[in-house]
Amino acid sequence: MEIEPVKDSRRFDRKKQIYDFVGRHCDSSGRARLFSGRTSDISLRGLGILIDSKDVPGEGDTVDVRIRVFDDEPPLKVVGFVCWRRNEESGERKKARLGIELTGMTDPVYSYRRWLEILTWN
Repeated sequence: MEIEPVKDSRRFDRKKQIYDFVGRHCDSSGRARLFSGRTSDISLRGLGILIDSKDVPGEGDTVDVRIRVFDDEPPLKVVGFVCWRRNEESGERKKARLGIELTGMTDPVYSYRRWLEILTWN
């Protein structure tokens, strides 16, 4: 019996880009929770992130993420939702890999222009 490989359902190519970020999501009681980590890759409509934090958003949660690309420029401010999550337990702190689908940008003109620029870097 031949097993077919799993198809990658992504519509856009990913680029390995590693940047520090801070993010925010709301817990079930509506309180804002902060998390931080690094990006692993980005695409036109999403990003992969690695979180090492006490609070990790769950699948379906809306997140607000600020990505620091350059020290002398404001961070890119993106909004999206967690479309998948893989936990990697590590003591009291939680490590997790998340896939974020972008739904918007806080400063659309500046952020989207910069987003497209970093996608074209080698």
